[in-house]
Amino acid sequence: MSKLKQVLKHHGIDAANLGVLFGHGRESVHGLMTDGTSAVELWRRLRLAAGEIGYWPVILGGDEDLDQHNESFRMMSEDSGRGSTMDIIAAGTKVDVPTWLTDRAGAEDAARPVNGAWPDRDLALHHFTLPVDPEHGSPLSRVYVGLAPTVIGWQVPAYLRFGGWNGCPAPEHHVALLKHWRHTYGAEVVGLGGEVLELAVARPPSDRNAAMRLAREQFVYCPDVIRQGIGSLETRAAMLLGATAWSFWWE
Repeated sequence: MSKLKQVLKHHGIDAANLGVLFGHGRESVHGLMTDGTSAVELWRRLRLAAGEIGYWPVILGGDEDLDQHNESFRMMSEDSGRGSTMDIIAAGTKVDVPTWLTDRAGAEDAARPVNGAWPDRDLALHHFTLPVDPEHGSPLSRVYVGLAPTVIGWQVPAYLRFGGWNGCPAPEHHVALLKHWRHTYGAEVVGLGGEVLELAVARPPSDRNAAMRLAREQFVYCPDVIRQGIGSLETRAAMLLGATAWSFWWE
């Protein structure tokens, strides 16, 4: 950890509270603590230095999110059939994404999302919610920014053992979808809360047809993005059109 602290210090990042959040040995996820106002800027600085640091930054949320991460990590690690982080990543790279989406749509009856009119206002997302208190809308006083030991962002769910509960896809399926969206849209992992995934997007869809195709993919991947109040596939597509941020959540 002393080497990591030195590299962070070289980049002007205060590593005084750096510690191991979960994991063991070379697969350990380290973390820094900051506040909600500073979390996204800290992530950006760490992202720019990721190649030299050798770690991918990920906003984990607040205390409650960290507790959920620790519990999920513990439970997934006790599953002897899940394998190591490298096993999960290897499984993710073997997933055929179009086939997985088709199978999941049929299995979970997710092929029939609600349709509606195209919204009459701009709904494109450009911000991240994890550093914010969802109840009061104010920045959290304490936010954890994890450092996963990889420079490949789509591998992060494997290190965090994120997923595999309720309707949330298993870690290897997150790996597969994030790799697919990284290639297609330049999407990168910014945050993984206890139930939330947030991505920064470099090449979002630029027309309605492309946004609708992506909205269908995202609905199958995460039905709650529409079923939990957004209302329709067209609304989700409008949120993706030109958006530089994507957000997903599973309950």
